[in-house]
Amino acid sequence: MASGRLRPGVAAVRLHVAVGLQTFGRRRCSGQGQDGEGGGMMNILGMVAALASAVGGFTALSLAMDRHWEALHGRGNLPTGRTRRTLRRSGAAGLLVSLLVCLDVWGGSQGWVAWAGMLTAAAIGMVLVLTYAARAMVRVGWIAGGLGAAAVVLAQIARGLA
Repeated sequence: MASGRLRPGVAAVRLHVAVGLQTFGRRRCSGQGQDGEGGGMMNILGMVAALASAVGGFTALSLAMDRHWEALHGRGNLPTGRTRRTLRRSGAAGLLVSLLVCLDVWGGSQGWVAWAGMLTAAAIGMVLVLTYAARAMVRVGWIAGGLGAAAVVLAQIARGLA
């Protein structure tokens, strides 16, 4: 390699990275959705919907556990099997809605990363609520679920108007 030439594979990687960075800068930094529609409002509504759905899902999943159920309803009072299954399914549905919103707003590659960030933020929020205000957990869950549903509906309306 004394002649200063790069191997073909290295040159191709450098070209691919340079083109990818230019495309990323034009398409994503402008606040546009995956197809260039929606603008910043879709990202804001998507963030609200994904975070609120994740908080609602984590609330339902935590209430399906004996420890958190007892913190809310008193020691020795356990949820029935049907209630536990309903809470688990509701929690999984909330997390699935959060994932679908992230994939819809940010696309396949960035959507997974955004979802991981939303799950982290929601989990930290739920840990704080469970630690310092366990009785408020149900209210937080209902508010988050309603806010998530409203944000999803508003995002669909905004997409239809755009």
